[in-house]
Amino acid sequence: MRALWYDVFKDGKSIKDAPQDMLAEENDLAWRSNVETMNTRFFTVIQEDNEEVAGAVVHLTDIKDYDSLVDFMGKVPWIVHDFAAGGVFPFTNFVSVQKLFHQNNKYQGIELIKRLKPFTSSPTITWYVVLSAKKESQSGYDKSYGLDDALQSFRLLKGDIAEEVFDLQEPEQGKFLRIKANDRPEIQHYVNEFASVREGVVNVLILRAKSTCVWDFSFF
Repeated sequence: MRALWYDVFKDGKSIKDAPQDMLAEENDLAWRSNVETMNTRFFTVIQEDNEEVAGAVVHLTDIKDYDSLVDFMGKVPWIVHDFAAGGVFPFTNFVSVQKLFHQNNKYQGIELIKRLKPFTSSPTITWYVVLSAKKESQSGYDKSYGLDDALQSFRLLKGDIAEEVFDLQEPEQGKFLRIKANDRPEIQHYVNEFASVREGVVNVLILRAKSTCVWDFSFF
């Protein structure tokens, strides 16, 4: 099982407000989970207008089940000490549209999405976009929006804008994308093209993260 776990500091706090012993706990968790092959990436969530750390985004893998995922999240120091609020989204490999491209020729000529402007972000900024069906839309999400959203995701992927695309697992329904873009307005432009976003049936989470691997990152 794979998942995206994130936390964002509460009340506009920054890394400067965090006690040193709590940072040491968090740093230990990041390193330990990577050594145990539980995570494949550990990115820092950063503020919109500066480079201050405002939380973390972690790709988790080799998680046995949803209960194990919730158990892991319950041990995150920033959350345990009520310094940050977190969320978690189980996902699976993105296969729905790729199968269609092999089975149905009418989708093979789909127009790719072009960038609004050249990608010039330095250092590289990665954006995580999670479109999760609102509770009242979960049961009918796939039937009404699954294919349209999958095609839009595929266009972003093949247009070299999205680096990863996954389907959210039940009970969540929706899409998870990791995207390279210069700023939030550019990301918002791509996101607004999703049918489910236009119809208001999904919750939209956009996280800005600095592409920093766990072994290159320390709070000290």
